[in-house]
Amino acid sequence: MLSLRLRCLFQNSKNLTRSHKSNFHFSRITNVRKEFTLNKLSVLSTQNVSDLKRLFATIVKNNPQKDDQGNEMKIEITERAVNKLLSITSNDQDVNMVLRITVDSGGCHGFQYFYDLTPISSLKEEDVLFENNQAKVVVDTISLGLIKGSKIDFSEELIGSQFKVIENPQAASGCGCGISFEAKI
Repeated sequence: MLSLRLRCLFQNSKNLTRSHKSNFHFSRITNVRKEFTLNKLSVLSTQNVSDLKRLFATIVKNNPQKDDQGNEMKIEITERAVNKLLSITSNDQDVNMVLRITVDSGGCHGFQYFYDLTPISSLKEEDVLFENNQAKVVVDTISLGLIKGSKIDFSEELIGSQFKVIENPQAASGCGCGISFEAKI
């Protein structure tokens, strides 16, 4: 709406006399800056919408869980992780493979992430299955309590490529390699 008003100001400036145009020039520059800022904000809000779409693209397919406050415990599978999981399963000719994430005691900060590709037929009763675009991640209920709200990502670095739990709101701190973390208690 404000952008529309600014465009009207530009069109109305054509009707000004020469004496008014010099005074209006500064105002027009200010309005251009406002419109540019508004366009930047609309780009940011578009990015936030795409982030929300990606967050809600990860759905719970099996055994949804709630925390003590009644909130649904979820994780997000990023686009990079989805692409890598789909690539792995298509190469193995077995689309029934899932990425299992387990958290266990150990590592240099108290808890450690473990990743394993397992057949979907090995799911246990307490496992929670997440899916994003046919890429599947399974987490047991105890581990889910320690990674809820996190993102599952795939990173390729000079030291190697790996799946990672990133942006874990349950972690107070972590090691540099991202394998272990200290839980908030």
